[in-house]
Amino acid sequence: MKTNADQAEFEVIDVMPIASPDEVFSTRQLLSLTQGQFAKEIGVTEFTIWRWENGKRQPSETQTKAIRDLGELKIFSRMGNSESPAD
Repeated sequence: MKTNADQAEFEVIDVMPIASPDEVFSTRQLLSLTQGQFAKEIGVTEFTIWRWENGKRQPSETQTKAIRDLGELKIFSRMGNSESPAD
């Protein structure tokens, strides 16, 4: 006999792993930005960047996406492409 739980369908959610302290630091270094400059690019405070890089706090999924997008744009531009990675 099937129960309601047996019949339930589950939606698979693609969850982005949160950026690690090393990823935040290495992305900022790749971009040759100070903590203050990097903070302005992402829309947070310099102290927030320090906390992320030192493992005191973690960026949100939205902030992680912004960090990764900035890094990808830098890598893409170094490859000499004139179009954005999303094109």
